[in-house]
Amino acid sequence: DKPDAVHCELVAGWMERSILISGGKNVVLHHASCRGRGGERCVFEAVWKE
Repeated sequence: DKPDAVHCELVAGWMERSILISGGKNVVLHHASCRGRGGERCVFEAVWKE
């Protein structure tokens, strides 16, 4: 069973918001690979300033 890509977008939102409420600024989150879109696994990459 592969997840729906919408679920992955929700997870990305939770990740970004978690960084923001932890004090991170200028968060850039990239969903590099998505099982819901045919990828082998979901991979998220994030960068931010402290």
